Amino acid sequence: MGPTVGLQEAATMAAVSGTTVRRWAQAGVVAASKSDDGVWQIDRQSLMAHLAVEPPRGLHGATARPDARRGGASASGDASPETEGATEHLRVALTEARQRVSDLERSVRELQVDKNALHREKDELHRQMGALHAEFRAYFEADKRRLEAEASGKSAADVLEEIMTHPATPWWKFWGD
Repeated sequence: MGPTVGLQEAATMAAVSGTTVRRWAQAGVVAASKSDDGVWQIDRQSLMAHLAVEPPRGLHGATARPDARRGGASASGDASPETEGATEHLRVALTEARQRVSDLERSVRELQVDKNALHREKDELHRQMGALHAEFRAYFEADKRRLEAEASGKSAADVLEEIMTHPATPWWKFWGD
C-alpha cells in the first residue's frame, strides 16, 4: 500500500461522509488497513482511482458536483496542492486505462483474424476428409466388385474390365451418408 490518509481526510477528498469511505474500505472498493488502535488508513492512489471510475454520489444518488467539495475549493479556482496532485494522478491513470483499452481492442482484432484463419483451415480439412472418404468408398466398391466377380468364377482380366466399365460412385453422392 502506498501513501495513506486518514478516514476523515479521505472523506474530505472524496466529498463524501466518513461512513461512506469506511464502507468502501470494508467492501474492498478502496485499499485500506485498520491499525491496532482501530484507525482506518486509506490508500490515496486507490481512492483516487476509485473516484476516477465512480464519481461520489450525494443525496438520493445524485452525482456530487466537483465544486461542492468540503472546504469551499472551486474546480476553477483555488485548488490545493493535494487536489492538483490527485488530478495529475487521475490523468495518468486515465491515460494508462485508455492505453490498456487500445491494447485490448488490438488483441481482439488479432484474435478475430486468428479465428477466421482457423475456420478456413477447418473448412479445408473438412473438404479433404470428404475427398478421402469418397476415395475410400470407391476402393471399397472396387474391391467388393472384384470379390463378387472372383466368386462367380470370372478371370482377373474380366474383373478389371468390369471395374473399369462401371466406375465407382462419385464422392458427392456419398455426402450425407
